[in-house]
Amino acid sequence: VYTMFESLLSLTSFERHLVLLTGMGSDGAKMMKKLYDAGVQSTFAENEETCVVYGMPRSAVELKCVRHLLPMQEIAPKLVQVVK
Repeated sequence: VYTMFESLLSLTSFERHLVLLTGMGSDGAKMMKKLYDAGVQSTFAENEETCVVYGMPRSAVELKCVRHLLPMQEIAPKLVQVVK
């Protein structure tokens, strides 16, 4: 996740929306925070209720870089709404 998110840092002329789903560790959350601070349009994380492992999303919440904390089944519809 870290490398994928990192590749978005230089793409400032594009709207960028990030989604972080279930997972362990905090590397992706740390890069989400960098992108959040750099002004991405929106950030999403899967909530604890639907995560198999709430490690990565929890880290992002703790870093205060999640705008939308949702159950997995609500992320895609909300993302579509935000992008429109």
